[in-house]
Amino acid sequence: DPEFTIVGSAFPRSASLIGEIVTPAGIVIFLKFEGGDRTSSDAGTFSTTYSVGQSLSAGVYSVEITGAGADGIVIASAPLVVS
Repeated sequence: DPEFTIVGSAFPRSASLIGEIVTPAGIVIFLKFEGGDRTSSDAGTFSTTYSVGQSLSAGVYSVEITGAGADGIVIASAPLVVS
């Protein structure tokens, strides 16, 4: 499976990270952790490598990272275009 790295900041410190892709139909596909940070740093930053674990049809998807920690929950998203 192709791998990709997501880099983020402004997350709660030491937040557990979960990556997912949301399909155009609203179906959630959890991303497979391949390496990097499983939690955000004390400064709220992270760099995590994921794979999808399946092929994706052409379309516009949403990649979402959820960070949950003692200081709260943050959800960040960005579009993913597959052609």
